[in-house]
Amino acid sequence: MSNGEKRAVEAIEPQSANPSDSTVIVRPQPAERLRAFAARLYRSPTVWVVAGLAGSNLIATLVHAVGALVQANFVRPEDLGYFRGFTIATGYLYFLQMGTLEALQRRYPILVGQDQRASALAAAEVTRAWSLMLCWIVGAGYAVAAVYCVGYGNWYAMGAWLVQIATYLWMVYGNYLGVTYRTNHKFRDVAKSSLMASITGLLTLPLFPFWPYWAMCARAGLVSLAQTTYQHLRRPLRLRWRFTWPEWRSLVGEGIPIFSAYYIQAVGWLTVEGTLILRFVGQEALGLWSMSLMVMEAARQVPLSGTTVYIPRIEEHFGRTGSVKACWALARRPMLLNLASALGLAAAAFIALPWVIGLLMPKYAAAVPCMQLMLLYLPLAALELPFYILRAMGKIAAQNIAAVFGLVVFLAAAAGAIHWGWGLTGVVGASMLGKAAWLACVYTYVYRYRNQSMTADLASADAAGLEVNP
Repeated sequence: MSNGEKRAVEAIEPQSANPSDSTVIVRPQPAERLRAFAARLYRSPTVWVVAGLAGSNLIATLVHAVGALVQANFVRPEDLGYFRGFTIATGYLYFLQMGTLEALQRRYPILVGQDQRASALAAAEVTRAWSLMLCWIVGAGYAVAAVYCVGYGNWYAMGAWLVQIATYLWMVYGNYLGVTYRTNHKFRDVAKSSLMASITGLLTLPLFPFWPYWAMCARAGLVSLAQTTYQHLRRPLRLRWRFTWPEWRSLVGEGIPIFSAYYIQAVGWLTVEGTLILRFVGQEALGLWSMSLMVMEAARQVPLSGTTVYIPRIEEHFGRTGSVKACWALARRPMLLNLASALGLAAAAFIALPWVIGLLMPKYAAAVPCMQLMLLYLPLAALELPFYILRAMGKIAAQNIAAVFGLVVFLAAAAGAIHWGWGLTGVVGASMLGKAAWLACVYTYVYRYRNQSMTADLASADAAGLEVNP
């Protein structure tokens, strides 16, 4: 029996006062064990945090689904595709943050775990300053582009460029705020900001019957502004303005290898996927893909709620213990629970989607096969925690190899799908295949490092004459 199992039994089974006593211990009935387990769950602060975050995210998901439903009934796929084409530029420009956010995400909790809070705050100050400077520069460029479009009478393009200002602000400065919230365990405020953004989106819905395109622009822009503003006003770190090039170079040097892996498998991946769809399948197909992505992103909030809570815990745990085995043990249970819920949600959605979309979003009925393929995002999102073990370990080469491997699989499969005329479904299927390849590569590396750690522990125990539980 492992130490964890012994502690669990001792918590619900009274020990005999005399070790030599031959009295037979009566084991609790299954109902008593279940009550004891439920009591431990009730007293666990982590369970309450996850439940609160999941509940808030569920409300936000439902509100977001209502907004997407209204938008889908008034905005044509080709108009949505036209608007989405402008976000491709924002996806590429996100690379300009140069990994400072990823460096802060890794450095801050590790430094806090090592009782070096002053150094952690110094890194946060420089990251904040760089994020805001980027938002000012890129936002000014978008504003110039909007004015240029007004000069040519292209009002739709003007609206799309103005929305990108708010979107880029949320992607860069909002992500900086998100790092500070997560590393300070302010998950309730994150959930509240998501709920605030959803309510803001609801307020734009009455505009859709009259001005569908402009309502879509208002919804996208105001939602980003609301979430950023709320998190800025409630930010856990009130920092002074400070920026130095040496510290910035230190953050970039640490963060950009990590960021390149993240960018390839997340923001850059979706940007490339959208580019391929727009270039080879068409503007209407990009609109169908965008609506599918909106629906799936809303559904992903359920498995991601548990994952988000455990990311800083894993990184802090590795900062204290340096043990891959311990981090894997910490991640395993929440990951399996997330997987079970994600599979159940995906199975139910797969069956219901054709009927629901045909009834509630008839303009996007052609997107049903795309949405059903995208349901694979749910279990994949639930299984992403080991990636953060690699990141906490600083195994940058492994992260980049996994990301590049997944992207190569995606691009190769997409090239074949486009060549054979499989259209939108072919590109999305290629993306799912690439994501699965990326995750398989991540697991391969984590198991390898875990086994190396266990082998080292056993060797140390043998040398000391101790017994180690694998």
